[in-house]
Amino acid sequence: MRAAQRTSLIGASAAVIAIGFCTSLRAYEPPTNYALQCMGCHTPDGAGIADRVPSIRDTLLPFALMPEGRRFIVQVPGSAQSTLSNAELAELLNWMIRTLSTKPPTDLFVPFTE
Repeated sequence: MRAAQRTSLIGASAAVIAIGFCTSLRAYEPPTNYALQCMGCHTPDGAGIADRVPSIRDTLLPFALMPEGRRFIVQVPGSAQSTLSNAELAELLNWMIRTLSTKPPTDLFVPFTE
């Protein structure tokens, strides 16, 4: 292998490692977790798909205000079977409520915790 090829290979390897490192750091931020875990079905703005996937824009906050609704939210397959830790799921749900809900959370909303 020539020196130029070795240098290119080393540079390419370093770039792949750097991208992988940056991606793994960002994978734990709620917007990225939403994109990876939820957006495929619930769409980028949380509107869902009519007659197929429920909108979370109008439903997530009201469900989060009721004990049985909170249990339901963490037990739906997208939550329960995700690769997120309990802390990451809690952070994601809180972000979704603050960011995607059509109405802002009231004082009655208790944030999800691990």
